[in-house]
Amino acid sequence: MGFSLIQRAHRLAAACAVTLAAGLVVVPAGIASAAPACKVTYTKTWDNGSGFGATLLIENLGDPLTAWSLTYAWPGAQRVSNGWSAIWSQTGVNVTARNASWNGNLATNASVVIGFNGTYTGTNIDPVSFALNDTVCTGQPPVSPELELTTLTVTVPEGGTAGYGVRLTARPSGPVTVTSTAGAGDTSITVASGSALTFTPANWQTSQAVTLAAAEDADVSAGMRQISVSAPGMAPLTVTATESENDVCVCPPLVTPTVLNVPEGGSATFTMRLTAAPTGNIIVTITAGGGGDPDLTVCSGATLIFTPVNWQIPQNVTICAAEDADTVNGSRTFIFGFVGATPIAVTATEIDNDLLSSKMDNA
Repeated sequence: MGFSLIQRAHRLAAACAVTLAAGLVVVPAGIASAAPACKVTYTKTWDNGSGFGATLLIENLGDPLTAWSLTYAWPGAQRVSNGWSAIWSQTGVNVTARNASWNGNLATNASVVIGFNGTYTGTNIDPVSFALNDTVCTGQPPVSPELELTTLTVTVPEGGTAGYGVRLTARPSGPVTVTSTAGAGDTSITVASGSALTFTPANWQTSQAVTLAAAEDADVSAGMRQISVSAPGMAPLTVTATESENDVCVCPPLVTPTVLNVPEGGSATFTMRLTAAPTGNIIVTITAGGGGDPDLTVCSGATLIFTPVNWQIPQNVTICAAEDADTVNGSRTFIFGFVGATPIAVTATEIDNDLLSSKMDNA
């Protein structure tokens, strides 16, 4: 006597099936800690209105696995009766298929086919969402982790500390060590703690702290230092650390002249020097004050460096006046400033050449 379609399917499955029974499901040893990426193709192989069978093609798109667990939920009243090529279990609508003893190793881009027979009432709608080792299968390769910092600039008070946070942008396949290394610049700025941080597949998204310190020094220069943040296989990032100086300069600057006339279309020069030797390098910045004639600009000497050796030698700051169409002698204030000293304001006035041209045109 011949078998029906469902009987034939059940006989075929029986040879290699794992029949589900409460309390008898064997769980294989530890799931691999690697972060998987995966694709699952669910194919219904038969359906007689109350019973059905299906196969699932599992493709590992991520790191190699030594053990795996596939999970999904039924959208209706379906139940797995028996299955093959995996250890099957079901609680409510939630189904778990763990690897058998012989197919736990799943290399990158490798696949395994598992299957089952089941029953249902009502409609038999296919599941659409699957997870492998608790990672949802999107069908896309895994995203490589990169470094993420809370800031790329840090101001460190002299004699104090400040810092930044580090985390990864995606789950790594294993432990990752992130190092913060002080590079060129002011050696009084150092990495006080957090120079080597370990991130794992469990804590990758939790920010960890790196603390920078700025030692007390005798100079009045706000030093800077580059901190390189790196990890194997990831693009390095650079943090710029700037010391917030607490020392006061006892070497006030001398600027001459304090009022400067600049011919329109030409330039004129201030000079600056210190009146006493500093204990360290002094960096002076010259900036235009708010408002004033925008035709007047610093065209050279916007940054001056004075040392314990050259402090008494005047250095030039050149102001240029661009050609314009008006007949107004515009003016603008320029600020000479550095850490530890009161800024000095000087005024530059444009000597307009349009008024003379206008008179000649009207003659």
